[in-house]
Amino acid sequence: MISRFFRKIMGSQSLGRYALIGTSGIGIDLGVFTLLLLNGFAAIPANVVSSIFGITNNYFLNARLNFLQKVTLFSGLRFFSIGLAGLGLTTVSLHFFILAGMSPVVSKILILPALLAAQFLANRAWTFGRLGDILVDSLGAHRSRALRDCPANSSATVLWHERFVIPKKRGTRVAQR
Repeated sequence: MISRFFRKIMGSQSLGRYALIGTSGIGIDLGVFTLLLLNGFAAIPANVVSSIFGITNNYFLNARLNFLQKVTLFSGLRFFSIGLAGLGLTTVSLHFFILAGMSPVVSKILILPALLAAQFLANRAWTFGRLGDILVDSLGAHRSRALRDCPANSSATVLWHERFVIPKKRGTRVAQR
């Protein structure tokens, strides 16, 4: 009963599960950030290094536990690019908070919740295929059953397979999902 409730509330591709995984990434990020500051690093380089640790942790855990997909180079690059965009935003925000006289650690803690929500939406849409599904469907392309059941499909993979691997014969219909 409890496990069913937990799965319903914290099911796959959920913001709750993403936040839980993100908390582990934030812990790693803040831990590395604090250690680097204590060892004489400046705040901005420490932010870059610690964020890379957090992004890496979050990608592997989200791919396997939240979005239930294989870890692939393609989705990893997408996730990392969203993480780098977030890193850019946190670095600029961190710089302004520090100029305003705030502690670097407190500044980073204030920045992370908004970043978590924005990155969840971006990763759900782009990295793990939801935006790819929308793009492919809006272009009128149809997936074959084999591609639809493939857990690591994306718009690029589907379009590639439909154009070059599984060409549609004239006059035949492909079942829509």
